[in-house]
Amino acid sequence: MKRFYLGYCEYKWTHARTHMEDIWVRRELGDKMFEQCNTDGFDLVYQRTNSQLLPGDIYLHNDIYVDIDESNCTMFILKFPQAKLMEKIQ
Repeated sequence: MKRFYLGYCEYKWTHARTHMEDIWVRRELGDKMFEQCNTDGFDLVYQRTNSQLLPGDIYLHNDIYVDIDESNCTMFILKFPQAKLMEKIQ
């Protein structure tokens, strides 16, 4: 598996792990990339931390990654060249 960085978004902590989080992430990634990342062979990974721009006790900063099977990497990077390869996962 390989991990790609897709982007980030900021929203309220109360939206974490709810349907609202999906809306914020979909807004950041776009419909096509979000749908692709929610199919077999893809696994969205969220790294949530306190926001640095807004009050951290209310807002979070979400770095968005996707873990992809080796067999899907080439087509994904050709379709979404803005994705940045971060690491190979064992």
